[in-house]
Amino acid sequence: MIHARSLAAQPALARLAASRNPLLELPSARRLHDLDPATRAIVADIFTDMAKEADRLAELSWRRRKAPMAAYWRAVCTYGRHFARAVRRAGRA
Repeated sequence: MIHARSLAAQPALARLAASRNPLLELPSARRLHDLDPATRAIVADIFTDMAKEADRLAELSWRRRKAPMAAYWRAVCTYGRHFARAVRRAGRA
């Protein structure tokens, strides 16, 4: 059985936001701070929806034995989640 480790027990590198979401280190991602909160919320919702759709397509591709497309859609899903979190985080930083 795998047990989830608490944040305090994780290595210091894993606690850094940039190691969990490498998009935060991109100079263009820093421009998200310039967006007003309403725009950031809309953009975050769009990326969240995109990630959900990509996740569904990844599962469908995997069931159809289309591994390259499943990998592609899984990557789109991951980046969609990372972008959504980066947009939301821009409002807190």
